[in-house]
Amino acid sequence: MPTNLPPDVANHPLTKAYEACSDKPLTLGALLHDVAARYAGNQVLAFRGQAITYRELLAQARATAKALIAGGCGKGTRVGILMSSRPEYFAAVYGVAMAGGIVVPLHSVATANDREFMLQHSDCAILLMQAALARHDWLGEFLERHAEVKQQTNGQLRLAALPWLRRVVCLDDDRGVAGVQSWQAFIDAGASVSDALLDAVAAQVHPSDDAVIIYTSGSTGSPKGVLHRHRAACLQQWRAPIIYGMAEDERIWSVNPFFWSAGFSFFMGAITSGGCLVLQEHFEAGETLELLERERVTMLASAVATLAPLCDHPDVTRRNLSAVRHLPTNAGLRRFLNVEEKKWGPTVAYGLTETFASATYVIPDEADPLTDPGGYPMPGMRFRVVEPATGKTLGPNEKGEIAATGMQLMRTYYKKSPEECFDAEGYVRTGDEGYIDDRGRVHYTARLSNMIKTKGANVSPMEIEEVLSRWGRIKLPCVVGIPSEVRGEDVVACIVKRDDLDVTADEVMTYLRKELASYKVPRHVVFMKQEDIPMTGSNKPRLGDMRKIAAGLIAAK
Repeated sequence: MPTNLPPDVANHPLTKAYEACSDKPLTLGALLHDVAARYAGNQVLAFRGQAITYRELLAQARATAKALIAGGCGKGTRVGILMSSRPEYFAAVYGVAMAGGIVVPLHSVATANDREFMLQHSDCAILLMQAALARHDWLGEFLERHAEVKQQTNGQLRLAALPWLRRVVCLDDDRGVAGVQSWQAFIDAGASVSDALLDAVAAQVHPSDDAVIIYTSGSTGSPKGVLHRHRAACLQQWRAPIIYGMAEDERIWSVNPFFWSAGFSFFMGAITSGGCLVLQEHFEAGETLELLERERVTMLASAVATLAPLCDHPDVTRRNLSAVRHLPTNAGLRRFLNVEEKKWGPTVAYGLTETFASATYVIPDEADPLTDPGGYPMPGMRFRVVEPATGKTLGPNEKGEIAATGMQLMRTYYKKSPEECFDAEGYVRTGDEGYIDDRGRVHYTARLSNMIKTKGANVSPMEIEEVLSRWGRIKLPCVVGIPSEVRGEDVVACIVKRDDLDVTADEVMTYLRKELASYKVPRHVVFMKQEDIPMTGSNKPRLGDMRKIAAGLIAAK
């Protein structure tokens, strides 16, 4: 059932504002040129005391694009980016786009195995990285896995494990490894590429061209590469100021990672406001509070769960946070600030990586998005609700599986055939339960699959169960998600112990922290007897019942 908006919604100023975004430049390189021309002298990034203007960011992105062209980047070349939130990340993303390449944002919180999978699966030919972040020695980790890089020539790497990788470029490293190029040498080599050539290359990048592969947890345990075109990425970046009510004088802090679709869309996309992004590479509550004060931050654009540790830090009452005027309505930090009681700008309601984050929006004052999160389809998007088993389209207010298509829809799952990605009419089946009401609003109610969504990230229970099974110290793992007001869902590991071996929750958590990305580690571990686990006829745990049991066990603690 395609959703038809009622006249008052179709003609609403907010709807018209979203529609107007489709008339803006819809390649990432052209987007940066547009905003740099408009806000040339404005500060766009604040990082480690540096104040970088829009004009300077454009120059850095163009220099990166020239270096990529000189280093062999062509149309469709996959370029991996492994960096924290820093200016070079922005220069890399928009530089790759100008050079015609495809951005592959690698997860900084992923395990080494997951990052290796992403590099291999995406067929990356160039890797732009920084040497280390906090306690993580990324370059050392890479060289330990691929020691032959030390004897090879950069630009001509030959690695059987990463057969397409030819070049590695690294920031902030002085190890002098033969097969790793320094960032400065990389940029300097781009001087051989003229402005005319770069402009000619960028002119051949079109909105329908592939732009970015974003990895998200797959239901089988392996990450899925979601391949998007420039158009979807740009639509979302242009919409960021509308969604969050960002003004040109905004100073925006967020530690939301750029390697997921929401961060790439709405937090990187904050540059389209003319405002400034205050960057922090690694979250630490005391450092964050100092940064908010020093940089006179006006907007805290992060999830409520991310902001929670700030409330418990002793400096929260000592720092001058009077510049803050905009943060989530239900953030606990609000009680420490003199902020008038108002919500975000137009609040986003529903989306997924396959729709490049939010695909619906809420009209302010029509409903409270915290209690009634139904949203209207973004312009160019269409939804229907179907019976999960048959695909039959359901009517208004009938619950089923949400299916989506339209301008923001991914081109494909990388290396998957169309029939593995879409139904016969080109819709992606989301695995989410919901319904469409009489006014065309899309309502999400639950997950149909066992995928867990926590703090906006997809977590595969199967992956965690496989890791636990490899440990060999337990008899049976069952991982489920239970509702959380703060995080959406909490990951719970339900464990059946071996008869001959006792383990503690602390031992389980210690093991999993070594094997999993931090966001995948369960928040709770509960122990059960095998006979208390409800099983299906095919001898699998009944997940609906297990979620209720797990929630009850945690509530009883």
